[in-house]
Amino acid sequence: MYETLPFLHKTGFFGVAIAITSTLMWWLILRVFLRQREDTLQAVAHLEPAFSELSASVNARQSRQYLSRSELHRLQQRMTRGISWIKVLVRILPLLGLLGTVDGIIISFEHLGGEVGIQQQLSNGISSAMLTTLSGLVTSLSGYYLAHYVQRRSQRRVEKVRQYLHQLQEQTYAL
Repeated sequence: MYETLPFLHKTGFFGVAIAITSTLMWWLILRVFLRQREDTLQAVAHLEPAFSELSASVNARQSRQYLSRSELHRLQQRMTRGISWIKVLVRILPLLGLLGTVDGIIISFEHLGGEVGIQQQLSNGISSAMLTTLSGLVTSLSGYYLAHYVQRRSQRRVEKVRQYLHQLQEQTYAL
């Protein structure tokens, strides 16, 4: 925490913007990650009683298939909700880092010719510029990896529910 404040002071507005954007991105990732388990359990809990209520007639078979498809579609939508926002934030973060780089270099050139030595002024400005680039790229890469992981996890969970529904249908038809 004590290291964060000097870092944010040195990187300026764009460092703060990167910190806020990355915090929002990680919060969304965590929210989607935690919600996926709950959504899977709700889908299974909803389908089991619905399947058992339907009789073994031909219409019931078609109703079960329709119920399975519609519930899988809803589950997939719920599981991927928020991932598109995460991907947008992942794309914004390196751009904020680049803007911070340009801003840091402009500020270092503005201060040239002052009382402090030119080398000191340039090194401070370039250091600030590179820190914003680094922070934008690092947070973007972490978000990219985690967004991909969460998306693959949702696909695996939907596939497991699909397999479970198929087994449930086979058991029902065998009766």
